[in-house]
Amino acid sequence: MCVVRNNPYRSSKSSLPSSSPICYSRLFISGLEEFGEKKKMSNTPGAAAPSSSKSKATGNPQAPEKRKPLFQKELQHMMYGFGDEQNPLPETVALVEDIVVEYVTDLTHKAQEIGTKRGRLLVDDLLYLIRKDLPKLNRCRELLAMQEELKQARKAFDVDEEKITSLD
Repeated sequence: MCVVRNNPYRSSKSSLPSSSPICYSRLFISGLEEFGEKKKMSNTPGAAAPSSSKSKATGNPQAPEKRKPLFQKELQHMMYGFGDEQNPLPETVALVEDIVVEYVTDLTHKAQEIGTKRGRLLVDDLLYLIRKDLPKLNRCRELLAMQEELKQARKAFDVDEEKITSLD
């Protein structure tokens, strides 16, 4: 079952009615299938092999390794929050998870390269890498401030608990 939404990006010159249903999972998968077909057509003996983390590491152009899903439920909830079905296609969730894992891995590797100059990896290395993406940077700063607040609250709670037990 698809979520029915009006597409705000559809131009008024479109032949489809403005209230036609959109199923984001199926739309995404169909777009990827078309992309895959184009990629297959463009793969010539001299063309580059499809990218995957295992292929890059081992130089083996075979299919990527099967790994345990890490964020399936969280991604399903996020996709639903952004307008997809409550239960999106498993292929879509798996693809989005692959994209997220690849992005985080690449970002971490880049931060590690920056950190090796100093000898260790710091949070500032990650902040440096996302400095041009202001929404991400602001959200990271907000989460870091919240983490510090929680750390101090736990510390104060532990101190209060120790005082109470010492009075008894």
